Amino acid sequence: MASTISFSSSSTSSSGWRWRRSRWGGWRRWWGGSSYANAAAINGQNLFLDADVLNVSAAAVDSRWRSRGTQRATGLLNSNIAFTGNRANISAFAQGANPYALAMDYSRLYMLGGGDKVVTLNAHSRLTGRYDPSWAMRNSSLYTGYGNDIISITTSAKTVGRGNGNVETTGLERSVISTGYGNDDVCLDNQAWTSGWNSTARATGMRDSVIDLGSGSNVITANVK
Repeated sequence: MASTISFSSSSTSSSGWRWRRSRWGGWRRWWGGSSYANAAAINGQNLFLDADVLNVSAAAVDSRWRSRGTQRATGLLNSNIAFTGNRANISAFAQGANPYALAMDYSRLYMLGGGDKVVTLNAHSRLTGRYDPSWAMRNSSLYTGYGNDIISITTSAKTVGRGNGNVETTGLERSVISTGYGNDDVCLDNQAWTSGWNSTARATGMRDSVIDLGSGSNVITANVK
């Protein structure tokens, strides 16, 4: 039976309508609380993990429409992970006025298993306000070593509700993927949509990054729009 190690973090803002006493007497309704939400599943760690499967997930959500506040979800942040298994799943989801979703940020993941590895990196942001970026990897590195590896990198950015701002999603930015010897398959799926007026949507597969697949019968596919 496969062994699994899981890390997760979630944060939800506490914004909403509240009541307070007016200085002229009586009660007045006001919008209060914080629309800031921050979640990092693994933050500032150097870990050696021994298992078959690694699951990492982070979610930061403000479900109300706001003009201020930031929602940031990061799977790996400022961390170095050495993992002996062959399957890793890292995901981040953020929703709100200014949501930032990052699967890996300033981090390194070393897949040490001797078999064929499967790595999935997902980052999805949903905009209800002004600006909405997401990254699978930013300033990060992924090393899988030898084997017939499959790496799936899926990101999206999208306006929802009354969101009327710019959305942007990126697969890799200032990052490195190195797979070593083997028949490797890397798939980039990066999509951005906006329904807001006078707003923009931009999707990028790679920016200032390197994918080194080594020797073997290798395939890279990209669906960027």
